[in-house]
Amino acid sequence: MKEGTPVASIVIGFRNWGVQRLRLCIRSIRVAFGEMPFEVIVSDYGSTHPEPVEQVALESGATYVYSDVRDEPWSRSRALNAGFAVAQGQVLLCTDADMLFSPDSLRLVSDWVIRFPNTTALIECRDLPFGWDDDHVAAHGFMFDEFESNAKLRGRWGMGGLVAVSRDVYDRVRGLDERMHTYGAEDLDFGQRTQWAGNRIFWLDEPRVRMYHMWHPSQDRQSHEDGEFKKIVDFNRNILYNDKHYVRNIEAWSAQGRASRPLVSVTIATRNREHLLRDAISSVLTQTVQDFEIVIMDDGSDTRAAEQVAASFQDPRIKYFYQPSGGIPSAHNAAIKKSRGYFIANLDDDDLMPPWRLESQLKALRKGVLGTYGAFVNFDHDTGATKIFNEKNVTVSTAYATGGAPGHSTWLVSRDVLIAIPYNEDLVSGEDNEVFLRMLRSGVTFAHCGQIAALRRRHSRQMTQTDQLEHERVAASNRHYLRFNAHPPLRAEVESSGSDKPWVKVPGHGNLDEFIRPYLPDHLCGVRSVQLATPVRDVQGLFEAPRGIEHFYAEELGTGVTQGLTRVHGATWADLVRLRSCGMEYTVTAAEDVAEPNAAPRLDNGLQFIVDRVEALLGKGLAGAAVAVVYLGRTADDIQGLVGEVEETWRVASRGEESWYAIRVCEGIKAAKREIEAARGTGGSVLAGVYGVGVLDALVGMRRGSEGR
Repeated sequence: MKEGTPVASIVIGFRNWGVQRLRLCIRSIRVAFGEMPFEVIVSDYGSTHPEPVEQVALESGATYVYSDVRDEPWSRSRALNAGFAVAQGQVLLCTDADMLFSPDSLRLVSDWVIRFPNTTALIECRDLPFGWDDDHVAAHGFMFDEFESNAKLRGRWGMGGLVAVSRDVYDRVRGLDERMHTYGAEDLDFGQRTQWAGNRIFWLDEPRVRMYHMWHPSQDRQSHEDGEFKKIVDFNRNILYNDKHYVRNIEAWSAQGRASRPLVSVTIATRNREHLLRDAISSVLTQTVQDFEIVIMDDGSDTRAAEQVAASFQDPRIKYFYQPSGGIPSAHNAAIKKSRGYFIANLDDDDLMPPWRLESQLKALRKGVLGTYGAFVNFDHDTGATKIFNEKNVTVSTAYATGGAPGHSTWLVSRDVLIAIPYNEDLVSGEDNEVFLRMLRSGVTFAHCGQIAALRRRHSRQMTQTDQLEHERVAASNRHYLRFNAHPPLRAEVESSGSDKPWVKVPGHGNLDEFIRPYLPDHLCGVRSVQLATPVRDVQGLFEAPRGIEHFYAEELGTGVTQGLTRVHGATWADLVRLRSCGMEYTVTAAEDVAEPNAAPRLDNGLQFIVDRVEALLGKGLAGAAVAVVYLGRTADDIQGLVGEVEETWRVASRGEESWYAIRVCEGIKAAKREIEAARGTGGSVLAGVYGVGVLDALVGMRRGSEGR
């Protein structure tokens, strides 16, 4: 490849497709970039025999990336993302190994993206005639004039076979959707998401830019006749047509380590409140989405205690800055300028984020939406009393009634917007209300995330408490501004009925205290219990001072397959941060006390596990099948004699006691009932249930029976 730092990186997704095709594709790419510095990356996603693929890639001067996923289905999305994870160019292109490119074509494509970074550039594909395969091309060479004369234009369907975008746009939407696999729709999905994020699709239609597809036998006809394949295609299409948020892979992304910028910058302005700052930072670090940085702007604190709090987390994503006191709006603006994320999530230093905030707000981003917000809950710092505050779908007309707007601790907004429309530094209170209304008047569209987005601490030093009169004055001024200083079309919208729009309902209304308590500060939540998604035998290194530990596991006899969970009582905010930093999945509950750590019936966990196994078996689509489930008590003697040839046998352990269950797939419900009667006839202590499609309610009876034992 050309010497120097690559301007462009092109990734070829590959798996078991023949090395000659790959060699020809790379040869054409070498001349297609002309004098532009570039790199070719071959992303081999699980070829059965990778050695010859690597050899061709290295001989051709390409970078070779191998993903050892031979037992997993082909995923073009994951293959391309794995290649882009090591790419160095500022223009990113992707293609397939059966494509050939005319001289200088990819240089022209890359130049276009450099000149117009907010475009997604595509090339129309031309199919070479029947028989013009890689053997034909290898024998006759790159006869581009012959190609042009004989190839058939495929038309502007899909993404053509090559997509080129700026690195910034690729990172903004977080690459190709890694849920998609096997075949179809991933390039269409990626292209339309770049559009929703603000790009314009542009087909380069000029004679010097040509791409030709080498003929090879199609596998589509055979594949489409396969029922399992159709399910996969339908799954991919469902994502394409129904998933409208343009940022994907937010929980995990294979290219995240090489992303040029974090997805979100959480900005915190603080002054002399280091005792509250620790809770705020902790709540960010426990987010279900970890693709963020935290930017702390210290607005002239009397000491550097806030810096010490930030440093104590030992997390490189936390960035601390200090400025002489300039006021809260000034600190917000300074934090935003220091930030690098695509989106800004503001958090006041005395407030908290529930763990789902960033995920729910990112998933609310749609075409044309540049910001999201949510409901909030006020909690009393001394008593823990809570009160929820909903929001409507905010427009200028809904803001008209009071001049109010969602507080900035509930926002997630494009950084570009807040750079263009900064906080008003002349204000001492109500600055978030004022800038939100200016964003609305400037045409910025917001969407409600459908969740509680912030937990606001009520205490004596809260700004809205100490500057309440100023806050009300700013709100009244904003309402006056909306009503009397608007252009006629905007005034018409303001005067339309916005006050009768419904409030957006969010989870937690009916059980607010139970719903929110686990995420309040340690001194308010009572006993916080954490349930880990997988069993962890030694939790002492993960928890500071647990008050109780329970283990539950189930082992499939004869196979060694185990599943289970661990529940720990008495977890702190620091424990939750530690768990999230280890990548562990968990759920949290809280109670006043835990006198009986496992208050549920002894068999409850075991039964729920068995229920899940039964539903999984029935989910295989076994026509006319039913499932017999037999509880075998606390002995494992002669299980086969009790139940016959069983589908699965599980030993379930909870609180140190073990029980055995056997699961058998039978031909119909009557056969399942006969199986159970036969088991009862052995004289063993047997609790049994029968399950079939449409009769899963038998489960309820089984659960009651277990509780009565």
